[in-house]
Amino acid sequence: FRGSMADGEDSVGRRVYVGNLAWTTTDEGLRSVMESAGPVLDCAVMRYGGSGRSKGCAIVTYATIEGAENAKASLRDTEVDGRKIFVREDREGPGGPAPRAGG
Repeated sequence: FRGSMADGEDSVGRRVYVGNLAWTTTDEGLRSVMESAGPVLDCAVMRYGGSGRSKGCAIVTYATIEGAENAKASLRDTEVDGRKIFVREDREGPGGPAPRAGG
């Protein structure tokens, strides 16, 4: 079950957030780039529910922590569909974003 507690705990350290994606970037296209860092279990470009348009970011889950670390180190500023992407640790974790303080 995607997004379950067990899945989230298992993926700690293996998930990365990829930003600055072109709206035309697909799951498959991004996956082919991200696999250069290591085996990818899941690659999902985030989309708006109503329109299906890309939000310009994605979550990628690697098979190993080393794959995720390699992605953060080696894929930063890689050009994908005409834009330089950035890659960082996924800070939201399973189940979506954490509540934000202040305002």
